[in-house]
Amino acid sequence: MSELESKNWHEQFIDDQEKISQNHQKIADKCAQKLIELGERLQAENEPGGKSIAEHGQKILHYTKIEQEKTQQASEQNEVNAYESTEIAAQQRRKATQEHVQAIEEYNAILLKKIQANQEKSKKS
Repeated sequence: MSELESKNWHEQFIDDQEKISQNHQKIADKCAQKLIELGERLQAENEPGGKSIAEHGQKILHYTKIEQEKTQQASEQNEVNAYESTEIAAQQRRKATQEHVQAIEEYNAILLKKIQANQEKSKKS
C-alpha cells in the first residue's frame, strides 16, 4: 500500500470515528440530561434511588466529554497515536452505555416497587 493510500485510509478512519463519536455524544448527552431530570424529580418525591439515577447522568456527561476530547486529539495526531486516542474514546463510549444501562435497571426497580405497593394497596381496598 502506498503512503498516499495509507494516508487516505487513515483519514477516512478518523472521519468515521469522529462521526460515530458525534452521533453518540448527541444521543448520550440527551439521555444524560433526561436521567438527571428524572433523578431530581425522584429526589423531590423523596425516592432514595433518585440521587443514584442523577449521578449516572452526570457520569455519562463526564464520559462523553472525555470521548469528545480523545476524538478531537485523534484527528490531530499521527496514525499510531490516533489509534490510541480513538480506542480511549471508544472505552468512554462503552462506559457511558454501561452507566445508562445501570440507571435504567435502577429505575425499573423503583417502578417495580411502586407497582407492588399499588397492588398491595388495591388488595387492601
